[in-house]
Amino acid sequence: MKVSYTEIADVVEKQHGIDLSVYESAFLSKTITRQMKLAGLHEVSDYVTLLNNKSEARLLIASLNNSYTEFFRDPLVFGLFEKRVLPELFERNKNKKNGEIRMWSAACSTGEEAYSLAIVCDEACVNQNQKARHRIFATDKSSEVIQRALIGRYSQAALAQVTFKRLLTHFERSDDFFLIAESLKKTVDFSVYDLLDENSFSPPASIFGHFDVVFLSNVLFYYREDMRRKILLKVTNSLAKGGYLIVGEAEKQIVEEINAYICCFGSSIFKKV
Repeated sequence: MKVSYTEIADVVEKQHGIDLSVYESAFLSKTITRQMKLAGLHEVSDYVTLLNNKSEARLLIASLNNSYTEFFRDPLVFGLFEKRVLPELFERNKNKKNGEIRMWSAACSTGEEAYSLAIVCDEACVNQNQKARHRIFATDKSSEVIQRALIGRYSQAALAQVTFKRLLTHFERSDDFFLIAESLKKTVDFSVYDLLDENSFSPPASIFGHFDVVFLSNVLFYYREDMRRKILLKVTNSLAKGGYLIVGEAEKQIVEEINAYICCFGSSIFKKV
C-alpha cells in the first residue's frame, strides 16, 4: 500500500475493523482514487476527513468488495462443467453410500453463480433421470449481498446469459424483475463467511468441507500475493481428493504455481491431485 494511504487504512480499521492491507496495491489504489473522484476530492487528507463519516467508509468497503456478477458469467466454463465435470461427479457419487455432491460457491456475491450451479445440477438430474443428491454452499463476507441472494430477485441485465428455456423453467416474472424458483432456492445454503478467516478451513455451514467442486472465480487477483496463497491453501484443504477448483481465466497462473492441481480441458478448471 502506498504510504499516503496509511491514514485511510487506519480510519477504515477503526471504523469497521477491516484491514485494507490484504488487498493488492494497484487494485486498492485504483479503488480509493475512484472513490475520491466520486466525492469530488483531490487530496488524500480531505478524503481521510470524509472517511470519519461511517457512511463514506461503508461506500469504500463496498467498492473494494467487488460484487459484479451475472448468471453463467463464463459460458465456456459452465459448458465444460455441465458436459464434462458433472457427469464424472454423478458417476462417482453412485458408489457412495448416502453420498452427495458437495459444491462451494466462494465469494458468491448476490447469488447468480450459485443459482447457475443449481440450474445445471437440476437439469443434469432430469436429463439423466436420477435424483443425485447435491448441496451448494454459497458464501460471501458481505451480509448485505447475502441478503439479496436469499431474496433471489434479478434484473433482466443479470440474465443476459440465461436461455429462454431456462428463464421459463427456473424463474418467475415479477414486474420488471425475475425471481428464482423456490425449488432452486432450497438447494442453496447461503451464509456469511470471510475467506481470510483464520479459525476455519471451510464455511461453518458446510460442517466439514470435503467439497467436490469449489468455484472461486475472479476473487484471487484482488488480494496481495500472500493472501492469495492463504485463500488457495484453505480451498485446497477443503476440497476432496479429485475435487475441482474453478477460477477466473485471469487467475489460472496463480493456481498453476502451487502445484496441487492439474489443468483440465485447457480451461480455468483445475483438478486436485
